[in-house]
Parts: sequence; structure tokens; C-alpha cells
Amino acid sequence: MLTGQYNRNRSGTNVYEPVLADSANITKYFTNTAYYQTDSTDYLDSTHTFNPIMAQPLWVSNVPIGIGTPNVLLAATLNSSVYAFNADTGRTLWADSGTTSLARKNCGAFGKPFVPDPSGHPGVTPLAYYGIVSTPVIDLAKTDPVVFVVTACTASGALGINWYINAIDIATGGDLISVGTPVAATNFSGPSQLQRPALLITHTVGVGGAITGTYLYVAFGTGAFELDSTYLYNGWVFGYTVNYSGTQPTSVSLTAITTPQFNTTPSNLTSNVFPSTSSASPGTLPLIGNSPACATGHTCYYGDNWVGVPGPSVARNGGIWMKGTGPSSDSNKNIYFTAGNGPFDCNDPNNNQTSCTAVTGTNKVLNLGQSVIELNSATASLPLTPADFFTPYSYHFLNDSTLTQQFKVLNRYDLDFGTPGPTLITTNGNAQTWAVTADKTGYIYVMPTLNSGTGSQGMGQFRSGDAGLTAGSYTTQASFQGSRRTAGTSGVCPSTPGSDGSHFTDTDCDQIMGLAWWNNNLFIWPENETVLGFKGTVGTGGVSYTFGTTPYDPCSGSLTCTNFPANYTGGWAAMGIAGNASASKGTLWATVADATTGNGGLWGYNIISSTLSLSNIFTPTISSTNAANCTGLPFNLPATWRMSAFAEPTTVNGKIYVPVSKAFTSTSSLITGGGILVYSACQ
Repeated sequence: MLTGQYNRNRSGTNVYEPVLADSANITKYFTNTAYYQTDSTDYLDSTHTFNPIMAQPLWVSNVPIGIGTPNVLLAATLNSSVYAFNADTGRTLWADSGTTSLARKNCGAFGKPFVPDPSGHPGVTPLAYYGIVSTPVIDLAKTDPVVFVVTACTASGALGINWYINAIDIATGGDLISVGTPVAATNFSGPSQLQRPALLITHTVGVGGAITGTYLYVAFGTGAFELDSTYLYNGWVFGYTVNYSGTQPTSVSLTAITTPQFNTTPSNLTSNVFPSTSSASPGTLPLIGNSPACATGHTCYYGDNWVGVPGPSVARNGGIWMKGTGPSSDSNKNIYFTAGNGPFDCNDPNNNQTSCTAVTGTNKVLNLGQSVIELNSATASLPLTPADFFTPYSYHFLNDSTLTQQFKVLNRYDLDFGTPGPTLITTNGNAQTWAVTADKTGYIYVMPTLNSGTGSQGMGQFRSGDAGLTAGSYTTQASFQGSRRTAGTSGVCPSTPGSDGSHFTDTDCDQIMGLAWWNNNLFIWPENETVLGFKGTVGTGGVSYTFGTTPYDPCSGSLTCTNFPANYTGGWAAMGIAGNASASKGTLWATVADATTGNGGLWGYNIISSTLSLSNIFTPTISSTNAANCTGLPFNLPATWRMSAFAEPTTVNGKIYVPVSKAFTSTSSLITGGGILVYSACQ
């Protein structure tokens, strides 16, 4: 497992996991069998505990360390530490931590980890900065595998934030970039950004399959308080050519693919997403006047703060966060990602256009907030430019009829588009790629991409009637409602906004924070709901791809199930699928926190692909405390634990690795720092 969400398609599935894929292999002897401890610190105050691990654990096989070739598990922490464990025994093979951690190497004597904000999540206050937030990526281009990580550090003062890229030889633990490569670009403000999405590596391949080029991508969203006009963040994608010295290798240098790097909202020529008259903004929203967050002369309402108020030389917002999911890449090395709240326009200051399809030329799109974006595949000479995009037009909102386009609704109420990032699925013998994503209103979007032999189909751009969109010879199910079981029978977020006028509460909006796709089955876990499954269908001739609009709901039958807790600040529910491609067997593994206690649990569902039904593997959740048939378990296994925000469990080689923000013994004593829970057969 070399990258977040298992692969460059970000499918959330390990398709080569026969042990965990077959429920018959998982018996009453399967439980929590180990806990791999890191040295990361719990950040505590009188009321909060903060997550020291937010990255998904990575796994690489047969690494030449010392006299052996163990399987290695990598864990990265908010203390800017990287740990390499023997994945099977838990022995620490090396650790880049403590006074020699990556942040201190980058920042010198002034370096220190960043204390998270009081909510326990990134991106709420101006001081919410961390060490390693995102999931690293492993490259196997050389004899020794190399892991790339991005760290944050401060050289002086609380707001002197810098971001650095580091590379470590996994076989030796040695740094290959001695002081890190700084992330920098015109209008890129370190204090305003947070590097949450997983890293991405792609390769170009020459004759005989030899790797001829390696490219690294790093994406950014907001790290500061989103409504504070002092911190003007954007969505950024930085692309680098990776240059190795030596075959082992001995060192690494990075060269920017293009200047400038890609910015989702680069133009200050845009107005706000709403016209500058009060009649264009819902009258029920509180008026805040010309606050510092408003453009000069613009009448602002609370909802306007989430969208592209112009800055000194660049628009703002359009952050790329995607719940920590990394940018995805198709077989042609094109890059896909989603931008959240922010301006969208093509030379129309009032955004009243009914269609917008240009990515080049006089009428090209200026800013791409609330969009899925496809970038051209990178080479050393080709800049990162948009090749295609999709921005939701068709209106799916009952409460606010004054906003006639869906992207405006999403902006108005902080209902980000693309919260899970785009998952890529393929049909027609891998000739056609489809991008699937979702938003905080509970809608799922399916769109074709340009990655095919004909080149005639596209993602749909922005146009009236996108729900029945026709793109070239391909049709797409541009949107369908994922679920509405708990929040009403029709529409999305049907209640009134919260007290600030800008948000709908989590109990109103069943936001979708993650996707997993396997064997033409799409799984989601919306807030307030259980895991839901949808069966995918390829149209005649492969010209469409749709999912059934009625999900399989495991709670409708006799299954024991749990709801994704709404508004739980300790972490998100997360899924990972173990699949056996040759046997068409699969299991869905999910971690979720109890809405009352905050304690984490692991749930397992057998996927019956022919009917898209689920069956419990275990009732109740798996833990060492209910492993009555297991003996000889380690004495220091946690009795209760809290899941890490954003990070999916990693299912590989008969084991499930779950990142943990904190854990407690059977006597309720805190186990300091974070770690990795390991689930496997106890005998």
C-alpha cells in the first residue's frame, strides 16, 4: 500500500487481499492483536485532546533492512515524526523523530511542532498548523523504496509558517533531501494553507517498461480560519520532477514542473459569487456590511464569506482538502482533484452565465471553485493546465430558491463540493475512465473523462441541465441523491440555516465524506446513516455509467449496524475494502466513533456482490475485550481507543492497521501519544 486510499485511482480498495476478503477466513479468532506505539505527544488542555496521527499507514513488502527483508509499515505523525515498523512483529526499524525530526532539520534551532487548534481539527483557527498532516507516498523507482512527506515548521514566531518536502530511504531511514525542499510560489502564503490531501506520484515509462520519469504532486487547501480576511488561501497543486542520484539512491532533488504552479482561483478580476445587490442574496441571512472579509462596495452576508472575495492580486478560496484523499491519476497520467468553496466564473463578474465550457482562449474559466478539475499529464516541459472540469449547475436545494445554480448553493452554505475527492473507475476494458465524487448535501456525481481512444467525451464543464448531461457520444449521470433516509423524503438540507446564517447543521445534511469502489459497487457512509451500497451499470456500448438510485441499506434488514455520528469532533468514519479479484469476494472494513463516548470500533461487512447485500462478519465490533476465544494476547493492548481524523484503515497481508489518536488501558489510564492498532487472527 504505497499511497493513500490504496492506489492512484483512490478506490479505497486493496484488490489483492484474499485473507481479509473472504469472510470464511475470518473466524472468532480474529481480534486486536498488537499496538504499535509512536512517540507523538497528546496535546491536552482542560477540555480537548488532539490527534497526533492523521495520515493513513502505508505498507511496503520485502525491504532490505539489515540482514533481512521485512514487510514495513510506515506511520507519520503531527510531531513531524516518521516511524518504520516491522509490519508483522511491530519492532521499530527506525524513526525520524525527536530532536532530529524533519521539522527541526528544516527549521534549525527555532523549529518546533505546531499545536493544533482547540477543536482537534485542522483549519479552524489561524494557529492550526501541524507537522505531517497528509498521507505520504512511497516510490519504488529505485533499488531502495523512498517515502516522500510534507512537513510544516516555523522558523521564528507563531505565524512564520513554511512547508517542506522531504524524502527518506526506507531501507536505511536516511534523509535524501538534507534540509527539505521548500514549497513556494507567487501568492502562496504558508500561514494561510494546510497540506491535507495525500501525496501523489506518477511515472512515465519507456521501452521495456523502464521508468523514464517520476513526478510528485502536492495539493493544498486552507489552514487558517476561513472567515479571516488576513489569511488569503487558495487551492494549489504543486508538481515536481523527481531527480534521483544513484540507484540505491544516495540523494534526491526536486525540480518544479512549471511556473507558475496551479492555482484553482488565480484571478482577482472576479466579483463575489453573488451580485452586489441585496436582492440576489437570501434575505434571511444576517447582514454583516463591509467587513474586512467583504470586497469594497459589496453588500456582504454571512454566506458570502465562504466564497471568492478578491485579495490584493489573487482571488481566495477554492481550497483542495478532500478529507485527506489525494489527487487521483488515470492511465494517461492526467491528474484529478476537487476544489471546495470559492469563485467560479468565466469572464462574467455576476456569474449569470448558463453555460461555461472553455478552459482556454478569450472566454476561458478564470476561477474553478466548487469543481472537479482535470489537469494535463505532466512532463518536464508541459505546464499544469486544466484540460477539463465539471461544476454542478442543476439546482438540488429546496430551502433557498433565490440561488438557481447548485454551485452557488454550495458556496452560500459552506456545503463543499467534492468532499471525498474524485474516485476513478474504468469501463470498456479500461478504455474509458469515469470520475465519481460527492458533496456535503448528500449528492453523488458521476462524469466521464477525456481519457479514452476517441477523445470525444468530457466531464461536462458547467451548463444548464447537467443532470441529463450529454458529452460527446457519452452520457453521464451527473448527479443522483445518495440518501435521504434521516433528513427528509425529498430535497437536500430542507431545514433552515444555523444561527450564523451560513451553515446547515450536520443533522440536516447527510454529507458524504468518503467513497469506496469495488467490482462495480460504490459504497458511501453519509453522516447520520449506515454504510450504503449502490450497484453500477455500464450502458449499451459503454456510452454511460450509472448507479442504482435506491441504495442497499443494511439497517433495513436484520443486520446489526451503526450510524456515522453527526457532528462528532473526534474523527470521521472511514472505510477500506479488502477484495479478492480472482474470486470476486470482498469485505468492507470501517472504523467509526461512538457518538456518545467517542470510543472507536471496527466493523466488518461481507459484500455479496451479486445482490449488493451486506452481512455482518462480527457482532458487536471487534476488540481485544471481546476476544473470548483468543489467548496469549499482549498485556498492553488498549481497551478503548479514539480514531484519527480522516485516516482510513489499511487492509493488507491478512492484517488491518488502524491509526489511533489516543488509547486507554483497561483501567482507563491514558497511553501517551498515538499509535497503530493491528487486527489479525490471534492464532
